[in-house]
Parts: sequence; structure tokens; C-alpha cells
Amino acid sequence: MQIRQIGQIVHGALHNLFYLSVRSIRWARIICEARWRTKKRYNGAMPYTQLYYHLVWRVRNGEPLLTAAAEPAILDYLRWRAVGLGGAVFALAGAADHVHLVVTVPPRVSVHSFVSQVQNSAVNRFNRRAPETPLSWADDYGALTF
Repeated sequence: MQIRQIGQIVHGALHNLFYLSVRSIRWARIICEARWRTKKRYNGAMPYTQLYYHLVWRVRNGEPLLTAAAEPAILDYLRWRAVGLGGAVFALAGAADHVHLVVTVPPRVSVHSFVSQVQNSAVNRFNRRAPETPLSWADDYGALTF
């Protein structure tokens, strides 16, 4: 066997191990194809990120301001701004005093900047619509990756 044939066999075996180690063969192929296309287009550079964030923040002072009437509007404002910043929203839910958002954040935007812009946009739009019950978020938030 020639060295080139041995290299192709080893390369194929490594690909098979990779596919077996990933839970879903379909997703593994999609990821590999996307990386291959990116590598081809950018001459070897692979700017690829796939980070999922579970963001949680609460209403200032823990007041139950997210009522059944106000919650749909606030969640729509949050989703609108997150998508506008280039994020992909996978889940969005609210309780009486806090919000959960599962999203991907584009690499050009920091997580802190993303959360701040999403929060501020939602608060400003909601407070213009319903000024009798002003909404404000606490300064802190939680961010988990998975």
C-alpha cells in the first residue's frame, strides 16, 4: 500500500469514530458539512461557534409585575429584540417575577451587551405602552451555557 492510501484509510477511520461518538449521526454530518464549507470558503479559517445560553433575570425588587395580561407583550418585545440582535430564540418563558430565555448569541455581541440591550428594549417598549405599571429589571442576571 502506498502512504496516500494508508492516510485515506486512517482518515476514514477517524471520521467513523467521530460519527459514532456523536449522539445523532444526522447532526454530526450537518456539522461536518458546515465546517467543510466554511473551511473551503475561508481558506482554512473556521470561525464557527455554537453556544447555547440559558439566561435568567428577575424583576427589580422581586415584584410580581409579569401578570397574565402583561406577560405576552413583554415576551414578544424580548423575542423581537433578541432576533434583531442576531440571536436565535429557542425558548422564552416568564413567571410572575422572572424571565427565562434560551438563545444563541452571535459572536460579535458579548453576552452582557446582548442581555442589556434585550432588557432595555423590552422595558422601554412596555413602559411606553403601559405607563401605569412601570417595569424595570434587576441589575443582575444568570447565564448558563449548554
